[in-house]
Amino acid sequence: GKITQAITTVFREKALNLLGIDNHKLSASYNWTDGSWTTAFPYNQNNPELYQEDYRSFAYSCINLRAEKIAESTTLLFKKQLKNEKPIYEHPFLELISKTNVYGQSFNEIEFLISTSLDLMGNALVYYPKNIFGMPTELIFVPWSRVVPVWNLDQTKILSYRYIQGTKSVEYFPDEVIHFRLPNLYFPLIGKATASACKIALNIDWYQ
Repeated sequence: GKITQAITTVFREKALNLLGIDNHKLSASYNWTDGSWTTAFPYNQNNPELYQEDYRSFAYSCINLRAEKIAESTTLLFKKQLKNEKPIYEHPFLELISKTNVYGQSFNEIEFLISTSLDLMGNALVYYPKNIFGMPTELIFVPWSRVVPVWNLDQTKILSYRYIQGTKSVEYFPDEVIHFRLPNLYFPLIGKATASACKIALNIDWYQ
């Protein structure tokens, strides 16, 4: 048992060295408890943007491929009727997705981001500012990794979504955002990531 453990430790040290990873900096809190992708990485608390690329592996390749296929799809709008349904080509929603937002992102890019965010984190947030008539004027993707839900006292309702970047924060309210989430039997108000379903395989892959 001790010999096997020693060999495993040496192998792991060499593997990490080949990847340029300092084993002593690995977080002791490496776990999958919240069902999201970001907590799967030992460097998450230090610098996620710098280190997560090394650990996306086969799972991220699949997630990326699915998101690309969704982004390539054509969005059509139909008027609901009993028969002979035909696409609608003039509608405020179609005007909205034709320009999407001030950042120059296309609606297909927003679809890609939503799909990827759902698979990796179980949640995706889209902010839609309104004009004086209450009509949405833009669709802006909000990175869920920087969002903190603000709850009521018994945590049965999300009062707002706080987006934090550095020392600044922005508060988004439920009537101005669309919160996409994958089913979560343990806590329905927050989604569960698709990646969490293959956590054992990802864990093995990471150690290899």
